[in-house]
Amino acid sequence: MGKQIIYTALFLVTFLTYSQQTIPDKDLKVGLVLSGGGAKGLAHIGALKVLEDSGVRIDYIAGTSMGAIVGALYASGYSADELTVLFKEVNFDKLITDDFQRKNKSFFERKGSDKHAIVLPFNKFKLSLPSAISKGQNSYNFYVKLLDHVKEVDDFSKLPIPFLCIATDVETGKQVLLEKGYLPDAILASGAIPTLFEPVSLNGKLLVDGGVSNNYPIEELLAKNVDIVIGVDVQDSLKKKEELNSASDIMFQLSNFNTQSQMSDKIEKTAVYIRPDIKDYNIVSFDQAQEIYTSGYEAAKSVIANLREIAKKQKLKEVVKVDKNTIEEYYLKSINIQGIENYTRSYILGKLKIKTPSLVSREKIEKGIIGLAATSNFNAVKYKVKNDSILELNIQESKNKTSLRLSLHYDDLYKGAALVNITHKQLLTNNDIVSLDIILGDNIRYDFEYYIDKGFYWSIGLKSRLNSFEKKVNLSIFDNTTPPNIEFTGDVDVLDLTNQFYIETPFRKNLALALGVEHKMLKITAENTGDKIENDNFFSAYGQLNYDALDDIYYPTKGLYFSGDYHQYFFTGKKLANFEQFSIAKAKLGGATKLVKNLYLNAFTEGGLRIGNNTNPSFDFVIGGYGNNLINNYTPFYGYDFLSVAGDGYVKGTIDLHYQFYKKHFFTLSANFANIDDGLFKDVDWLSFPDHTGYALGYGAKTILGPMQIKSTWSPEVKRVQWFVSVGFWF
Repeated sequence: MGKQIIYTALFLVTFLTYSQQTIPDKDLKVGLVLSGGGAKGLAHIGALKVLEDSGVRIDYIAGTSMGAIVGALYASGYSADELTVLFKEVNFDKLITDDFQRKNKSFFERKGSDKHAIVLPFNKFKLSLPSAISKGQNSYNFYVKLLDHVKEVDDFSKLPIPFLCIATDVETGKQVLLEKGYLPDAILASGAIPTLFEPVSLNGKLLVDGGVSNNYPIEELLAKNVDIVIGVDVQDSLKKKEELNSASDIMFQLSNFNTQSQMSDKIEKTAVYIRPDIKDYNIVSFDQAQEIYTSGYEAAKSVIANLREIAKKQKLKEVVKVDKNTIEEYYLKSINIQGIENYTRSYILGKLKIKTPSLVSREKIEKGIIGLAATSNFNAVKYKVKNDSILELNIQESKNKTSLRLSLHYDDLYKGAALVNITHKQLLTNNDIVSLDIILGDNIRYDFEYYIDKGFYWSIGLKSRLNSFEKKVNLSIFDNTTPPNIEFTGDVDVLDLTNQFYIETPFRKNLALALGVEHKMLKITAENTGDKIENDNFFSAYGQLNYDALDDIYYPTKGLYFSGDYHQYFFTGKKLANFEQFSIAKAKLGGATKLVKNLYLNAFTEGGLRIGNNTNPSFDFVIGGYGNNLINNYTPFYGYDFLSVAGDGYVKGTIDLHYQFYKKHFFTLSANFANIDDGLFKDVDWLSFPDHTGYALGYGAKTILGPMQIKSTWSPEVKRVQWFVSVGFWF
């Protein structure tokens, strides 16, 4: 009995001693501060992983810039492992730019992006530089999707982990504390790095990156009654003079003076200061995400003993699991639009492509938002689905109404050329746009278009285009009295002036129908003799149906394409007794797909025919050459020179293989086949083995001027190598 009393006493003493060591009398409230640093902020995720492993409970988070972005996601319920997976899947090049996919732009807007290399503001005839590389729309869409589960939380202290972040008022240079509102808005403003992202308008202020004023907000965190602070600092240190070798180095050095001068005092207030080794990285080193993550993990691992001591002083709390599953479909009852002054509601809804009430997928909403942003008419398109039934849009219209757009180009037909474009919006109405290309070079050309965009309704357009070139060709293609087996070559000057008035309506984002009338003045002159092979005006009505979901016009990797065109020619400018009405019908169908990694297949088939007994061959189909912007019924064909073979009907198939062997660099292997002749479709000869074949081997690259392409082509019928060179966007 005495031994039992002794054992019981020893057990109680041991238990009480252990309890005093493991259950703290007072719970320790821990704050976490995450500094800004662009891509270097990915080190925060590595540090968070160690914090979780150590058992430390984070009670409040304060962040700036990338620290705010990572901190907000963590505060909303994401774990370090989830953030690691999430950021591994992100395309940062797309995220930090406004490189909207081609299919998200309207047909009118694609024309500009497919041929204009440089776009500069040109308001009141004053040329200026863009205020930033990106408006941040893709980043904003990313935040909205990831933070959907906390979209109704407008007080950041009510998040699973209370949170605050810092931005900077551009007007005063002072910091702005953001702890209420819509979380995606707040972190977009906090991370708006000057020159990389445009300033963010929020609560009546114009905000940029919080790192400009306070890149390590420890005082704001301490004001939340935390007991101790753990800090992760990924800021740049001040560089020595021998390390300042560029304008960007000097700019970042100047911006770091203020923050670094305050850091010694802030470090003293930090209980556990974690400083990853990030000297070899910069704010856009997103391609080194894994290395940066590891640097954060290793730096935190070096102080894990300290972290575990902190964890021992905290009381255990039940971990509340956060449901982060985003809603994929909403039943939208209405759409509320704020901020529009110069654009109509129908225009906004037309770009958005959403009607209410209806069941709408998240993906469709995101595509609609991108469609609005891709117009370049708005500085920001902010949105939120309130109560899972009301889409709220807050639109900030761009003040830039006029832009100057520039391009350079060389090819074997048009030779060297420089394009100068003036684009102006809201010339006569709120929804209109006028664009004029002046093309200077070996062949003077212009391309004018006026377009009134009415969204869901029929839009109205007016076009005028002057095209000209000189080329040595077989003149028999313009003269149907010459036997086809007789070649009579000579230089010809081709001048084409086409004017169109049309109406257009979109059925879907990538499908549009256009109906219009056309006037065409066509002059073809034999340079050696001065004879007019063609000199007349032609008047027609036409219809076009286009579906274009290709992701790129030059090197498509996915998407389908269809173009159908029907022209009915009623009369000419001359009183020709033998003129009979005729029509031209043509269509092209194809697409692009990925075969294996970095290898893409493009396959297209096309054809056309002339209906009616027109004795004038100027509208015949003519194959040969290479290009993306040939006029009339001239069609590229590998292995043949420009304008080589003609007929009133043709069929053609093309297969292109593109292998991307390095970023933006391609090897291409191509083949095309065609039958072309007068009366081709009168019997089944058009289905026979092709009379014309050609093959091409090439190299291409995407450059700042557009695609650069070199192709060596050969045809067994021509029996000689044809080289084609193209530099820059086609226009």
